[in-house]
Amino acid sequence: MSSDERNDVVALYQEGRIVASGVDTTVYDAGGSVNVVVRVPDLRYIEFVMHYEFLTDPIVDPGNPTNRRIYGNIVGFTLVGLGGGTTLTTMVLCVGM
Repeated sequence: MSSDERNDVVALYQEGRIVASGVDTTVYDAGGSVNVVVRVPDLRYIEFVMHYEFLTDPIVDPGNPTNRRIYGNIVGFTLVGLGGGTTLTTMVLCVGM
């Protein structure tokens, strides 16, 4: 796992904003649409998501996230058509405070 694949503060801006990452790994037994939730513990609230990345085992196309929402320090979205028996690791890079 590389340094950008864990919960971590990546950068601090002078005005007090923080760039931080959050990671979640889940095994999905059933295929189809799945809800993905990632918490960024170093932020109290997220202003916006800079980048997201998906790693799967076995290697499959996770598709594009839909219905992306931000609630405090949590990012949630839906992936459509994920295969059953897939281990999904989701990393988000966010700006907030």
